[in-house]
Amino acid sequence: KAQLGVILRPAVWILGLSSAACYITRYAFESWGVVFLTEAKGYSLAKASGIISISQFAGIAGAITCGWISDRFFNHKRSAPCLLFGIFFVLSTAMFVYVPAGYQWSDYVSMVVFGYTVYALVTYLGGLMAVDICSRKATGAAMGVIGLFSYAGASLQEAIGGYLIDSHKTLGATGEIVYNFTAVGNFWVIASAFALLLPLLVWNAKPED
Repeated sequence: KAQLGVILRPAVWILGLSSAACYITRYAFESWGVVFLTEAKGYSLAKASGIISISQFAGIAGAITCGWISDRFFNHKRSAPCLLFGIFFVLSTAMFVYVPAGYQWSDYVSMVVFGYTVYALVTYLGGLMAVDICSRKATGAAMGVIGLFSYAGASLQEAIGGYLIDSHKTLGATGEIVYNFTAVGNFWVIASAFALLLPLLVWNAKPED
């Protein structure tokens, strides 16, 4: 009964959708970040790989500290810090995508902030918030439902993101492939915005016994 209640609870679906949106942008940068930096911003392959790797190290810090932050400063509530991290998640995504070539500092800053916030959000949306509002008898079911949504988001990114990149590439004068990241960049930023906005719908969700 408790497990069925998780599946039928709208708040869990909303958190699942927000986690899916978060995973779209997370895996977009992991899959295409290096290509984006080399093609759209002119970095060498080694430099682009180094910049993207920064997000992984920042992410470790985000995953480790986000639970402590919500417990220490927000009285164990996840909604407020989730909103705070979500705002910086969107800003860092937009900064990475929209700031043109030539502003190297912005790519470093955006990857530090992105890495920290995306892993914090994955921890909140992908586990803590769903567990907090579901019965303790069904924590496994809650994690399972959110996990399904999350990896559906990753798969969606591969399908839609790959299509947008492939359909907007052209051949240059010497036959080389020229990428246009405008459409897929907008897709990434919009996904990050959904990851920010959807949790607001469950701001006051009450835990079940």
